[in-house]
Amino acid sequence: MALPPLELGWFTLCIRTGSFAATRAFYEALGFRLTGGQPEQGWAAMASGTTELTLMSFLQANLINLRGGNVIDLAEALSDRGCDPFHSPGFDPTSTERQAGPRRFDPDQWPSEFSLDRQGRPITQPGAGDFLIADPDGKLLYFDSVPLERVRFEAGERFAGEHVDGSVAADQPDLGRLVLRLSVSDLEASREFYERLGLEERRRDRKSRYIELGNALDVPFVIGLCSEPDETDAMTFECDDLDRLVTRLEERGLQVGREPARPIARLEDPEGNPILFVQRA
Repeated sequence: MALPPLELGWFTLCIRTGSFAATRAFYEALGFRLTGGQPEQGWAAMASGTTELTLMSFLQANLINLRGGNVIDLAEALSDRGCDPFHSPGFDPTSTERQAGPRRFDPDQWPSEFSLDRQGRPITQPGAGDFLIADPDGKLLYFDSVPLERVRFEAGERFAGEHVDGSVAADQPDLGRLVLRLSVSDLEASREFYERLGLEERRRDRKSRYIELGNALDVPFVIGLCSEPDETDAMTFECDDLDRLVTRLEERGLQVGREPARPIARLEDPEGNPILFVQRA
């Protein structure tokens, strides 16, 4: 029986960057625009349509990031469902130094604009803080929120970025719907783990050992689990016109590879992260 859904927060990706400038330039060529962050300090929030990601030069690994939810309540709910929430006491959530349980938001450790309203008064919305959990293959999911995000999330805003509206500019390629494809060692164990987060199975392909799960948010958190031995984690975009998209990307200077026998195209970002484009059925 499916578990009740949880208010996980806005789904974004945090990408570790060894070469911040080159990686930012790549994603701008792909059609992502800068929506926030502090590029001069090595991090940038970007968006393309409904897909949001953050480039971070100080991470040691990529992260699945869920922001804006009530972190304290989520940690308790996930603990009750058999997960083990923990946090990193430092600035880098991927640090190997770990402490059990969630960490509550400390306004003294953050710029004041994250915890004050427009009149300069402290925001009292509860539940801000952060924690992580690890899936059966050790992939990290990072839940975090600051008071200002808690207010926006509870107000029903669709996106983590205040300047994101889900649209694609006329001069930008429309990448399509994002499915985060994860390579897993045990398909059923991973399915059971993500169902504990309240995701529901949407599609299953027994031949290719693939399961897709998602939630019912307006901009959903959708993952695809695959246990084929040659699979790797990849951002997968389902587009309406693959040929047109490939042409647009090549016009922007990107080297896109095509698979002759399947409607799939692929490239890699400067960090070696694969990105797939598939023709929507």
